[in-house]
Amino acid sequence: MLISRWWEGPLWLRESPEYWPLGETPGDSEEVELERKKLKVVNMDLSRDIGIFKSMSSEPTPLPPDRVTDCAPFEIVGIDLAGPLFLKDGKKVWITLFTCAVYRAIHLELVNSLTSDAFLLALRCFIARRGRPRTIYCDNGTNFRGAFNDLLKLNWSKIVEETRTPKILWKFIPHTAAWWGGWWESLVRTVKELFFF
Repeated sequence: MLISRWWEGPLWLRESPEYWPLGETPGDSEEVELERKKLKVVNMDLSRDIGIFKSMSSEPTPLPPDRVTDCAPFEIVGIDLAGPLFLKDGKKVWITLFTCAVYRAIHLELVNSLTSDAFLLALRCFIARRGRPRTIYCDNGTNFRGAFNDLLKLNWSKIVEETRTPKILWKFIPHTAAWWGGWWESLVRTVKELFFF
């Protein structure tokens, strides 16, 4: 076993006691005084300080009604894209993630491009499988904006009159407020962790 200071102590312990140090080495008194000057005693009145913090705290803001009202699954959804994923043949695909705002359920669809047409196809597949959403939240991606503009061109008054299907309400988050989409972005991160572990 190797000799180490941990097991056998410093080297001077192996010598005879007459060579051992006699006492503490004198410290530099100037350094000690400098350290004392740096030391600052903090005196706090905790009852007063805690009272200040209590008065500064505020009630948490309530969640938006779309997040807490009871409704059917996927009636209110958040949509985002994740990817790209690379297939074995070298092609790229993206995951379109539909997140239920109330129940936090997710539905995944693959799209082969970031165009509005590809997104509309994924939206059709989602609606065929899960039902038509009442409200869609999404960021300002060009494919989402393009799909929204394409759907605006439809004659909704005639569609509502003949099919009794109301128009989907689209809510885009502000350009400068990406954190507004946090409730679906966190699930995008979870899906990415599962795919890319």
